Amino acid sequence: MTSRMTVLTRALTAGALGALLLGTVSGCVQRPGIEQVDVPSWQATALPSAPGAVLGGSGKLLDRQPADTSLAHLEAGKYTFTMTCEGNGKTYFALSVAGKEAADATSACNGNKDVVTVSLPAGDLSVKASTVDAPIIYAFQLVPKG
Repeated sequence: MTSRMTVLTRALTAGALGALLLGTVSGCVQRPGIEQVDVPSWQATALPSAPGAVLGGSGKLLDRQPADTSLAHLEAGKYTFTMTCEGNGKTYFALSVAGKEAADATSACNGNKDVVTVSLPAGDLSVKASTVDAPIIYAFQLVPKG
């Protein structure tokens, strides 16, 4: 009787593990890697262009090389800097005006939007995006605060 119970218990355990494994495997959906993501399509849903934006940018950081986006001239004032990214880790944004660091911001790469208010002087603006957690995909925009 004991050996029958042992066999029955093992059979039930194996069946339960098989069902669990099948459910786990069938529930997995492979998402494309950052390398395969189409940046404009992703940006259109992750961070659509805001009315009045004076600068925006997006891209992939597949290694630890930063990416720059520039604006010829920025009026002095307060701005809303919105950023988002996906991948692992964080994206760092350094805003420089006329070659001098003016502000910095960080976005956690979890698909959420991060928003900061920055006061910037007039001059040529450069936004540098960087990460130590490549690969990531990012987007940002700068809008005058009204």
